[in-house]
Amino acid sequence: GVRLVLPDFAALRRFLSELVYLLDAEHLVLRARSVEVRGEAPELRLDAVLVGETFDRERHVAANDVKAVTAYGLSVALDERGEWRARVTLDV
Repeated sequence: GVRLVLPDFAALRRFLSELVYLLDAEHLVLRARSVEVRGEAPELRLDAVLVGETFDRERHVAANDVKAVTAYGLSVALDERGEWRARVTLDV
């Protein structure tokens, strides 16, 4: 799993940027099996279990290449059901 302390959104951007790097450099297609955010702002902790496989052109469709995770519009909020939702803008 991945454990990350989130004192600010910069840490979240670094985490997401690492996922972009893993796709670009290691050709890994990852998805979250589970994600939990615990604590209270500004000391939030993100625990994620990621699963995936090597990118295969015959099985995976790459509509756009993600170049970077941007700070524009980045937000994390607790929704009405008590679940965390993140909004992220990607530079393609």
